[in-house]
Amino acid sequence: MGGWLALGIALARFFPAQVQQGSRWIGPFLYWVGVPLSIIGFLRLTPLEGGVWLAVALAYVSYGVAWGSSWVWRWWRESRGEKMTAPQWASFQLAAMLGNTGYIGYPVCLAVGGTDYFGWAILFDMLGTLFGAYGIGTWVAAQAGGSPAGVTAWTPRSVWDPWIQVSRSPAIWGFWVGIATKGWVWPELPERLLTAFSWGMIPLTLVLLGVRLAKIPGGQMWGPAWAATGIRLVLVPLVIGGVAAGLPIPPLGKLVVIVQAGMPPAMATLVLAETYHLDRDLTVATLALGMVGVLLTLPVWLWLWGPG
Repeated sequence: MGGWLALGIALARFFPAQVQQGSRWIGPFLYWVGVPLSIIGFLRLTPLEGGVWLAVALAYVSYGVAWGSSWVWRWWRESRGEKMTAPQWASFQLAAMLGNTGYIGYPVCLAVGGTDYFGWAILFDMLGTLFGAYGIGTWVAAQAGGSPAGVTAWTPRSVWDPWIQVSRSPAIWGFWVGIATKGWVWPELPERLLTAFSWGMIPLTLVLLGVRLAKIPGGQMWGPAWAATGIRLVLVPLVIGGVAAGLPIPPLGKLVVIVQAGMPPAMATLVLAETYHLDRDLTVATLALGMVGVLLTLPVWLWLWGPG
């Protein structure tokens, strides 16, 4: 992860003109092509059985906690006379709600729970973060008023327009295609190519993040960034851990869900910010803080809820 981030930072430093041109299409490419094909590829590899579906319910509990907490924080900030623009508010909400349960969560959960509990991580990501990011997330981004890249004819003129964007989300369609084709037997070469492509989107996204990290200016975004990161890394996993303690979940399954709930802000926030022209500086600041902060919070969750 550090290597791909460093590559993105180095490219932005030494080849600014070329990177400026190239980075304009990486975000839309991930949104329209990379993410949906990756979803299809990962779904084909995942067993879905047993109580693993509780992971989905807990994913949506985590969204409720983050959503409510973000509104409380906004009320407190505005009570002090500090307003946020629509793009800033959308970026803040997305960072607080959406965890990086795929690109970072997958390898961490494999290390924590092994392949036997990887399905818990997959469902938390696919039916939780996926629909949260490209369902609820698309709605939040569209409400901010930005036209998605590549769809210049669309503007949010009524309350129904954001939901139209949700129905058009390529990631949502990728999920349903993945479910529909899960039982199909494909030739070995296409199957291997799709799997390689799915994992290949991880470094591409990290390079894009590195490019944005190299351009972070100082300013007012760090206050909201700390608040959004705190909700994501501390408050949400604490609540999920308390709820999961009362459910009939195996200890390692419980730990995997809590770890997923405590992942740093998702790369999807950057994809949505790039696509819908949100506050990119605030988005990248939360991603940077989250990647550092998770190194401090993850050992705490392993200590609190890891099997003895």
